[in-house]
Amino acid sequence: MNKSKKTLRLNFNDQTTLFRILFGTAAIFLIWMTYYTFYRYGSIPTDENWFSNTPSRFYITKSFPAYHITQDAEAQSNPSLLPDSIRVGSLIIAINNEYLIKSSDINSVYDAIPEKQMFTMTVFQSAEKKTKTSYLIRKSALPDSFVRVLPVAAHVFDVIQGGASDRAGMRVGDFIVKINKKKFANIWDADKIMRSARAGKTIEYEVIRDNKNITLHVTLARFGFDTSILTQFICGLLIMGFAVFLGLKRPDLKASRLLGLAILMFGFAISNDIKFLILQKDLFSNVVYFSYLGAIAYGIAWWLQSSYYFPKVWQEVVNKKWLQKLPYLFATLYFLLGIIFLISGHQIAQLISIQIYLFLALTYNLIVHLLYRKKRPLELRKISRAIGLTIYLGFFLFLMANILLEYYSLAKLSNYTVLYFLLIPLAYTYTIVHYNLLGINFKIRKNIQYSIINTAWTLSLIIIFIIIFTKLLPVNLDIPRFRLTFTSFELLDGPIPASEQEILEKTLLVFLAVALGFFLWKIRKWGQKYLNKKYFRSQFDYQKFSRELAEVMATKLEMVDLAKSIVKKLSEQMNLKNSGILFFRDKELCCYQTVKGESGIKAMETSLNFDKKFYDFLYEFRTDSRFSVDYMPEEIKSYLIQKGFRHIFPIWFKEKLNGIVFIGEKMSETPFNTDDLSFFTTVAKQASISIENSFLYEEVAEKERMKHELNIARRIQLASLPQVTPQIDGIDLSGISIPASEVGGDYFDYLNGTPDKLTVIVGDVSGKGTSAALYLFKIQGILRSLYGFNLTPRDLFIRANTLLYKDMEKHSFVTAIGGSFSISKRKLVLARAGHLPLFYYHAINKTVEKITPKGLGLGLDAKKIFTSEIEEKTISYNKGDVFLFITDGLTEAKSTAGIEFGEDNISNILEKIHSDSAEAIRDNILSRVKTFSTNTIQRDDQTVVVVKVV
Repeated sequence: MNKSKKTLRLNFNDQTTLFRILFGTAAIFLIWMTYYTFYRYGSIPTDENWFSNTPSRFYITKSFPAYHITQDAEAQSNPSLLPDSIRVGSLIIAINNEYLIKSSDINSVYDAIPEKQMFTMTVFQSAEKKTKTSYLIRKSALPDSFVRVLPVAAHVFDVIQGGASDRAGMRVGDFIVKINKKKFANIWDADKIMRSARAGKTIEYEVIRDNKNITLHVTLARFGFDTSILTQFICGLLIMGFAVFLGLKRPDLKASRLLGLAILMFGFAISNDIKFLILQKDLFSNVVYFSYLGAIAYGIAWWLQSSYYFPKVWQEVVNKKWLQKLPYLFATLYFLLGIIFLISGHQIAQLISIQIYLFLALTYNLIVHLLYRKKRPLELRKISRAIGLTIYLGFFLFLMANILLEYYSLAKLSNYTVLYFLLIPLAYTYTIVHYNLLGINFKIRKNIQYSIINTAWTLSLIIIFIIIFTKLLPVNLDIPRFRLTFTSFELLDGPIPASEQEILEKTLLVFLAVALGFFLWKIRKWGQKYLNKKYFRSQFDYQKFSRELAEVMATKLEMVDLAKSIVKKLSEQMNLKNSGILFFRDKELCCYQTVKGESGIKAMETSLNFDKKFYDFLYEFRTDSRFSVDYMPEEIKSYLIQKGFRHIFPIWFKEKLNGIVFIGEKMSETPFNTDDLSFFTTVAKQASISIENSFLYEEVAEKERMKHELNIARRIQLASLPQVTPQIDGIDLSGISIPASEVGGDYFDYLNGTPDKLTVIVGDVSGKGTSAALYLFKIQGILRSLYGFNLTPRDLFIRANTLLYKDMEKHSFVTAIGGSFSISKRKLVLARAGHLPLFYYHAINKTVEKITPKGLGLGLDAKKIFTSEIEEKTISYNKGDVFLFITDGLTEAKSTAGIEFGEDNISNILEKIHSDSAEAIRDNILSRVKTFSTNTIQRDDQTVVVVKVV
């Protein structure tokens, strides 16, 4: 049976898991090595002094006078030499600018100088830490045997105050020649001998001081480390922590993997002191040293490659595989070179090679970016600007700082410059967060950012104060030679007594400490002010803002303006991310809501389907103070949290809930304090009166607006009625319509097509006011349009009903009466659609008849019943006859006793005044109705049309 071959294939997720395992294991191993190396450093014996190789071995044994080379020519031609210008313990570096290397050099150079001639001598004054100081010396002034050749020695340039060496009596300027009676080849060898001793034991130093050999017994500290080494250790751990987060957060992205590896290697290299590693020759130290070399070599290679994938893939360079492989070739060569340097013992070369390799790597990366700059998208240049400036400019400043510290013999401070490397993860973090790269969405709240930066700012100034005061000020402290008493001030030629010197030194140090502290305090205050502005921590003046808000509330009468002004003031002055306000009127949610967000003032969504629940909940749990959204019903709570609101402040006016103030988070992301919450409560109380005034103002404004609009509608309606009475032979015509309110539902019209024909239409829409007026305009338009078809009143009403029935509401209808007069035939064709009867005065019979043809109101039935019910009558009329068309506004007018005017009164009046003109009849009827209903309000529209045959 054949067995199929099984191959192991890792899919994408398996590769991600594998990287996580390997990367996590490497990180744990490197962090453990870093910690253990630091522990070993602290555990290995330390004598608590700093020494360096001597710049020369020619030791001056006797003091002699000399001029400083910078003194003027007059002093050199007529010397008055000061004693002890060059003191015992100084080292001769050069004579007449010829450097002394071998022991024979000093004899050959010195013997060649004439006896009375002056020459220059460059010396190193060990006790004063002055290098290459030149003096002018007369040969005859030199004492005999003023120089000796030192064995290999280490120059002590600093002693930690109160440390083991200081307690044993070691001083700055001493030259160590033996340690535990052993000579050494260089300072590395000397340090090795010292550290080979056991902690807590005494070590013997043989030193040369004032041309005397002195033996000192130094008891080594059991555990200790320099603060600069601690600084390296902490910086490295912080950087490695950032690398672990970056590498494990998105291992599926190549950019994240490369950056994680590169920054992890940098952190490991920074946290370890290579000088210490070189001195140790045990197996663990060699493993750490080789790991250190690998971290430097391949960490830079990974970083170079990561720049082609981060912040985004640079496709033109990625396609060129050799550009990605070349850094790894350089890394391998450097790693092998480092091993060779270690084996051969070239420690100095090893230290120099690191900086050279880093410089070459940055140069290589810069060349690649310049060569392919045109093919690099502009977006990539913008995004990577912060990282580029941090790395290139920062590295240059880092090198310059180390060179200056070395030049001024402050090399021990160079370890503090590693603080610069903390800017690298900060630059990457800023770029990732600002441009939302690598799919990493982490955000440090602003209040935490503020606390971290503010603490770091304060601590950095404290560290600067400590470094300057403890490391720099005592170095060059030069006390003027003067004596100050309560009665005099004296300048002295000679040295001042030791007791006075000590008092002056302490006084000056106190003064300098106070001055330095005040200066740094001012700097801190300036930085604090900037941070407060940047993180919205500026002091808030509640009283000033309360006055400004009161002015706004007093001047803004309209609800929209009031709401916007309150929100804008709150958000700007209190630095809020979101704020909003709602107004309630008669328990209903008003449409005036505004919120302040990042995009400015905008309308809040009015799709609050739960507004009734919202109102009822707040009304039930009434409170005048803050209400947290966490205690709201779940539906409302979710909505408010989604909109960024955390607190609500009800606005009560007496027993009414007029509104709500919504408050979101502060821009500083700090919690609200008691004063803030009390202030918001006060704002809500202030707003209650303004909102009530705004409601009243809007009610008045609404009434005025409606009144104005109704007046316009009244003018339009009256204008739509016949403005000119037709002049027809044989007919005296007059009509008028008086609305009960601004607009009404009564209607009359003259549809006279020819001089021989006149059609009178009078209508009444059910109801009154605006809705009735709108239907009236519609009916008028329909009737005028249909009349063009030369229809009889009955057919006119039938067709009008068909059109009206489709559009009128079910509870609305129209009554109408229409009469078509044929002047030549003296005939009237009459139709009625549910209206009042036609009042007809017979001149022959001298009686008034009410003619009431059958008919339904318009809009009550679609067609069939309406058509079958409507009746048309033809009436022959004579001279003196009067036809009266009216609406029920006259017949239903009531007296103060509640009695209606009635149709009979209309008939009686018409019978009595039939002989008057049409206009007089019209006005007389209206006057009688008005007198009848004196002291009562006109409740319905009144329309009268009089047609008198003459």
